[in-house]
Amino acid sequence: MERGEVQGKIWTWGSLKSGNTAGWVEEKKVALLAQFGLQKARDLPDLPLALDFAKTPEDRQVMELIFAPLALGYPSFMGPGVPPDRVEIMRRAFDRTMRDPEFVDLMKQQSLVLDPATGEDLQAIVQRLYQMPRAVIERARTYLPPS
Repeated sequence: MERGEVQGKIWTWGSLKSGNTAGWVEEKKVALLAQFGLQKARDLPDLPLALDFAKTPEDRQVMELIFAPLALGYPSFMGPGVPPDRVEIMRRAFDRTMRDPEFVDLMKQQSLVLDPATGEDLQAIVQRLYQMPRAVIERARTYLPPS
């Protein structure tokens, strides 16, 4: 790709901003066309979301289903039946860890992007996905490789 022999796509903004590709945007080695995901990256406010190009509400829902894993990242789960107060304790501990100066510094030292979502945000995304109409789910399946 660096020699201009092929085109490509980057699945996460964080992966493009870290490692040996960190300067590609500033050096104009790549041109960003659209963001795939459910919301814009904070540092790319002017780059449109692919969702913005949906022609119908159903098209947008299909795209949301397909892009949802990008928004979910690497979530942590707890089993069913965990008391709500324990879920709350774990969520707030996670939030505090994501703001801990030592943790943040370690992420920077490794050129890793730290852009965590809250447990509440992830839960809202999953709940929305489960409420999608069956027709939307079936249509989204036609665009995904068989598992």
